[in-house]
Amino acid sequence: MNIVLNLDNTRTVNNFNWYPLQNNAKNVFIWDINKKVKGENEPVIYRFVLLHSEAGKVTVYIGEGGSLRGPANNPLCSQWRNPSGRRVREKNKTYIEQYIQNNDSNGWTEILLNTNPVVNLSNKGERNFFEKLLIGSYYQEYKRLKQDFEGIPNFLNKP
Repeated sequence: MNIVLNLDNTRTVNNFNWYPLQNNAKNVFIWDINKKVKGENEPVIYRFVLLHSEAGKVTVYIGEGGSLRGPANNPLCSQWRNPSGRRVREKNKTYIEQYIQNNDSNGWTEILLNTNPVVNLSNKGERNFFEKLLIGSYYQEYKRLKQDFEGIPNFLNKP
């Protein structure tokens, strides 16, 4: 995916590559990966994708966090695995699971890697900026898909 920004008549092209989270060589959701107990925190921008029978892969949620698997006390994989008390996460996880079941579909989580220019994911401000930029971009894609295809899964971020 490319996002072009024109700021002060300076054109910047941002290239984003998404890579699926995997467990045993299978694409999985963030709540299906194991917590890492050693090493450094892995700050990430991530998205949930669901497969639609006609449109293909559809982005339904964009998120970010300072620790994918730890060693922080509460990494993203743990927050999504046990979303109890986190109302938005609980609602989104339930929606995704029900969509998959009701539509005989599939889905997984992808993380942002190899950006150009490089995004410093350790910097919360920079991470939040690009998360919001991606939410806006994928919301526009959702609106287009919704016009072209029936049964497109909901976009879960609030634009």
